[in-house]
Amino acid sequence: MTGVAATPELAAPVSAPILQTPLPAVALPPRTRPSRHRLRWIGGGVALLLAGVGGWYYGVPLVLGPIVHTQPLARVTLVQTLVATGHVATRYRIDIGTQIAGIVKQIPVTDGQTVVAGQTLLVLDGTEARALTQQAEATRQQAIAQDRQRQTLTLPAAEQDLVQATAARVRAEQALARNLSALGLESPAALDDARKAVDMLRAAERSALLSVSSDRRGGSNAQLTASAMELASANLRVVRAREQFRTIVAPRAGVLIFRAVEVGDVAHVGDVLMRLAPAGEMEILVQVDEKQIGRMAVGQSAVASPEAFPATRFDARVRYINPAIDVLRASVDVRLLIPAPPDVLRQDMTVAVEIETGRRPQALVVHVEDVYERSGTAPWVLLVRAGRTARQQVQLGVVSAGVVEVTSGLKVGDLVVPHAFSSLAIGDRVRVRPPPVVVP
Repeated sequence: MTGVAATPELAAPVSAPILQTPLPAVALPPRTRPSRHRLRWIGGGVALLLAGVGGWYYGVPLVLGPIVHTQPLARVTLVQTLVATGHVATRYRIDIGTQIAGIVKQIPVTDGQTVVAGQTLLVLDGTEARALTQQAEATRQQAIAQDRQRQTLTLPAAEQDLVQATAARVRAEQALARNLSALGLESPAALDDARKAVDMLRAAERSALLSVSSDRRGGSNAQLTASAMELASANLRVVRAREQFRTIVAPRAGVLIFRAVEVGDVAHVGDVLMRLAPAGEMEILVQVDEKQIGRMAVGQSAVASPEAFPATRFDARVRYINPAIDVLRASVDVRLLIPAPPDVLRQDMTVAVEIETGRRPQALVVHVEDVYERSGTAPWVLLVRAGRTARQQVQLGVVSAGVVEVTSGLKVGDLVVPHAFSSLAIGDRVRVRPPPVVVP
């Protein structure tokens, strides 16, 4: 009998459980490693990528050169100055002393006080001076009394003696004449006696005449008494002047900057008791190195500032340069006049002075440190030309405040390489940029 063979699934009863069999494993293709050739290509790509980045970052300086911060040269006014330190003083100082010795009785002033002309500074004890004055006055009165005695007593007595001597001489001469007229009546001895008497009376008359002449005005006695009186008067004036010397006054207005005496001290002639700085013009005394003499001249202007008040600045002017050199210090004394001293200035105050010794208008200047071999015979600077460094020889002028004048070798607009880039070689490529702005 012909029939269709049923499949096993169909032959199984419907309620029969379904068998869950595991799925067969799928076979994956084998894992392969990249070849060395491929790794080389990958590494090369990475290297090229890094090289590109590095070339972008570093390639520009390598090709165009490093950046140099500089500016084109321009003409400026160069002021050459000389800086020195000195002290304030008046043109001169007055040493106060005494012309007589004595004990200090009063000192009505103090150190640092401002005084006016004629003000009392010191008083000496006047006991001895008063005694000397009294003595001189007594001597003068004695001379006056002697002269009065000459006029009232000595001269009249001499004149009376002259009158008597003249009368006696006349009587003797008359008696002699009578004896001579009576010839033969008088003996020769009597005549000789008469003649002697006449001679003696004539001598007495001459003596009386000399006494009168001496006591009269212009005579020797009159001159002696007049001289004694004048000497006594002069001595009195000296004593009175010396008495005035016991009071010492200020010879002029100023400031007392020194005192070396106290009440009770013995002041001796020649001692400096006080020192006065006269009011008026003030100066600055400085010592300048002798190497700078060639730069100095009378009339140069300056600016000064006290170290105690650095914000205070005032003008000064060179008024004197000592022609002599201080051998020990190799320096020159210079005096500067202060036309308008500020109120803060004090005697012997230390000040800094900046003296203008030269001025160059329209000068080309570079920093001193940017000049190579400056002390040699061929100084030079490093320039930027067409993007490369180049050496340029220059001639220098005055130096001031860290800059130096270039008299030849450079022109306006040249780019000088600063010393900070001294590691560059001649011919190197560079890129010029302005200096960075520093914000304070």
